[in-house]
Amino acid sequence: MLNSLATGPKGADELAEALRPFWGEGAITLDEALEALRSRGWVTRAAGGGPHSFTPAGADGHAAVAERVGATRRRLMDGLTGDQYLETVRVLSRMAGNLERVEA
Repeated sequence: MLNSLATGPKGADELAEALRPFWGEGAITLDEALEALRSRGWVTRAAGGGPHSFTPAGADGHAAVAERVGATRRRLMDGLTGDQYLETVRVLSRMAGNLERVEA
C-alpha cells in the first residue's frame, strides 16, 4: 500500500486492486490497513470521501521503509546475479504452488 500511495493519491478501489495479489483469506481489510496508517498519522483522506494520500510523516515513513527494504535486498543479492535471483524465485514459487495443491 505504501508504494501505491507513494505515486499519488488513490481511491479505495484503486488501492484494493493494487493489493489484491497480496491478500489471501483471513487478511486484514483495506479499511483496517488504512486505519492503521491513519492512526500513525501517515495517511489522510480528502474531504467528502475523496482519495487517500500520504501526510508528510507518511512520505517520510515510506522513504525510511524503502531504504530498509533496499538495504535488505542488497544484502540478499550479494554475490548473486540477476538470473540466479530470478531462478531462485521461480523455484520457490513452484514449491509454494506444490504445497498449495497438497493443502487444497
